[in-house]
Amino acid sequence: NRLLQQRLRAGDAGSVIRAERLLGVVPPGRLGTDTIDRRMAEVDAVLQHYEAWRGGESIGPATFAVDLGGGRAVPITVPDVCGTSIMRATFAKIRVAHVLGIWPELLALAAAFPDQAWSAKVSARGGWLDLAAPAAQQAKAILERMFALAEAGLRRPSPLMPETGFAYAKAQRGHDPVAAGRAAGK
Repeated sequence: NRLLQQRLRAGDAGSVIRAERLLGVVPPGRLGTDTIDRRMAEVDAVLQHYEAWRGGESIGPATFAVDLGGGRAVPITVPDVCGTSIMRATFAKIRVAHVLGIWPELLALAAAFPDQAWSAKVSARGGWLDLAAPAAQQAKAILERMFALAEAGLRRPSPLMPETGFAYAKAQRGHDPVAAGRAAGK
């Protein structure tokens, strides 16, 4: 992931490779050259999706507040906002943590700016994730439930298991709770 983050900042592969060699993390000679070339090819594949989605637009943070009702306005900063999308790049493969990390941010943007069609995009090694935000009212309702769950979690441990819950949610898309339970139990 360090190579990818350096590449996002520096832009050109040559300066990233030189920096890695100066750090002493690349083996010497042909072994080092082959290793860094393989890794940079993987980084380039991740960057290709990322740059295609970005389309040359600038990326920066968005800071705003989401009104959750009852006098609660939650201040939020979402990094990596580009137009109407959250843009991320990672050298890891897509995992549940990527979805769980970006979903609340996407919901917050949808709830705070209801006149926009928000999405979240993660370019990763071996694939990508592209999520569309629900409508503003639905996003706000989901956020309210998430905050209520977080507040309850401050009072007692949560019985949730993220991998099982994610498998259940994916299978629930077909609206068959029996099949969802079977998929989650794998």
